[in-house]
Amino acid sequence: LLAQKWPFGDSEFGQFLCKFLPFIQKASVGITVLNLCALSVDRYRAVASWSRVQGIGIPMITAIEIFSIWLLSFILAIPEAIGFAVVPFKYKDEGYVTCMLNPTTNFMLFYKDAKDWWLFGFYFCMPLACTAIFYTLMTCEMLNRRNSNLRIALSEHLKQRREVAKTVFCLVVIFALCWFPLHLSRILKKMVYNERDPGRCELLSFLLPLDYISINLATMNSCINPIALYFVSKKFKNCFQSCLCCCCSQSKSLVTSVPMNGTSIQWKNQELNNHNTDRSSHKDSIN
Repeated sequence: LLAQKWPFGDSEFGQFLCKFLPFIQKASVGITVLNLCALSVDRYRAVASWSRVQGIGIPMITAIEIFSIWLLSFILAIPEAIGFAVVPFKYKDEGYVTCMLNPTTNFMLFYKDAKDWWLFGFYFCMPLACTAIFYTLMTCEMLNRRNSNLRIALSEHLKQRREVAKTVFCLVVIFALCWFPLHLSRILKKMVYNERDPGRCELLSFLLPLDYISINLATMNSCINPIALYFVSKKFKNCFQSCLCCCCSQSKSLVTSVPMNGTSIQWKNQELNNHNTDRSSHKDSIN
């Protein structure tokens, strides 16, 4: 149920909105969830593979990943567009028009019964499990590096990858905190609520406020993410400040920026780069 009095009623535009809004809402959640999974996998690959630093085929892989995420999210949201419809009803001798999930086929009846568990499993548990698995693998990979020379060569790379991994982990934690109350409310209503129970009003007096609060909290997830990124990610903070203060003078030394996909190593200053070049030249002269 989306609204007691649906805007534009049962007109063609009202029917379009009734199907489009649930579809785009579910697709956006799917994009968020699959992006969190992809970022967790990408952080592990960035730490585990030195070839990631050299940028072998990364842009094409990234483009395929993004396209697949968007395509799969839209496909999984199709049942929302099919099932939601404008439904007229009467309450106290007054006619109303609302938008709600109104299954008319066996598949949509099955989807309605399994929807809450499907949303909880795929859109909540899966990104948390994916993050836990790949962050555990990433930690083991970093602890198992025994070659001291390789560790020195990768120290700057790993430092940057850890910062990005911390940012992704923060986004996952915020996602879990914002969306858990909504899934908890839906699961409790699915398991505990009974239409024939004479004491159901007391249960609804608890579930309905929890449902409204959890919906707003889940919506706030998109608002909280940029704020959290500002405090967690130095790169995001610097880019945000540079956008606000674009006229400020740039007095810092030239720095080669590092993209999120880990395709290059950032040198803090030009002098360090020159030092490594001189050291390589000296080694060649000795040989």
